[in-house]
Amino acid sequence: MDIIKSSFDKRQSVQKNYDLIAEQYSNEFGTYIEDLDVYEKFEQHLVENAKILDLGAGSGRTYSYFNKQNYEYIGLDFSKKNERLCIQFTWKISIYCR
Repeated sequence: MDIIKSSFDKRQSVQKNYDLIAEQYSNEFGTYIEDLDVYEKFEQHLVENAKILDLGAGSGRTYSYFNKQNYEYIGLDFSKKNERLCIQFTWKISIYCR
């Protein structure tokens, strides 16, 4: 039981830390430009109209790139602050942030 509690405590600690830095990180790294080479390499392995599940999607900035390429994108993040930022960022486009 202690192992389960310890694991849960660590998860809560990580979530709390991400909540603390989410807005600053989103402001400083709010575009996908700095990761463009990574996205392009990843895209080489995708089939046309692929579905992408992004675990740890943060504020949703990755969506900007893959939406333009006509991929179905679902972004998940366990930080509640990142989830809110993602919803604010993508509210007018059909993306699921959770």
